[in-house]
Amino acid sequence: MRLYILISICAVFMIQGCGRDTGLTNLSSVSAPNGGSGAGVTDPLTPSPVPNVPVGKNPLPPPIHVMEVAPLWEKAKPSVGPVWSQFAAKLILTEAPDLLKGTADVHKFCPSYFHLTTDDKVNFWVYLVSAVIKYESAFDPTSRMRENSMGTDGVTKLHVYSEGLLQLSYQDREAYPFCNEFDWAHDKALSASDPRKTILDPAKNLRCGIRILNKVVGRHNMIAFDAGQYWSTLMPKRGPERLIRAMTNQISICNK
Repeated sequence: MRLYILISICAVFMIQGCGRDTGLTNLSSVSAPNGGSGAGVTDPLTPSPVPNVPVGKNPLPPPIHVMEVAPLWEKAKPSVGPVWSQFAAKLILTEAPDLLKGTADVHKFCPSYFHLTTDDKVNFWVYLVSAVIKYESAFDPTSRMRENSMGTDGVTKLHVYSEGLLQLSYQDREAYPFCNEFDWAHDKALSASDPRKTILDPAKNLRCGIRILNKVVGRHNMIAFDAGQYWSTLMPKRGPERLIRAMTNQISICNK
């Protein structure tokens, strides 16, 4: 699906940029449910590696998905936000089918969801992910938080840290093999907040996180719930779920 555009997007995406905040509670370090299941480098949907290019030197490629409502990161990080939007939209269209189906509680976040076009449904989910990231990492790809209640990371054998845009952990790949782009063997030689770490790469972090969200939301048929391992930001009893819900309820596509 316009693979040449996806490759261009990922080229710009390799640039790190962005803020900070909290982590997930029990996303098995996903700090979101633990880990992955899927494809990584051998996945046909995974873009080929491309060199880092300073954002200012390459104009953004034409959008592959038109956003009626700009996700929150576009205002917070204008140099990279639009690239994140297009990348997230592509992921949702190609790798997150359960999100697009909607959930039993999606009307609480977007009253008109089941009347939306596919484009607008994608737009809603990208906006929702950007709202979660606002509270998880404040749009800072190098954000890290020590998880005091999670013990030892099964991959690093060190204390669990939630890292990157969606505050994920290396051990997430144990439960979700599709998070196998997080390469501790490569990263352990780098400093904790080095943007060259695979877990801090915005593309890899978003791909793992969105696919985890797809899997967990598909399993529970809910966006917001308190049971099990999940991002605290979407737990009604623990995080700012009501604030996220208020944000998405106000966007134009959810009031059509």
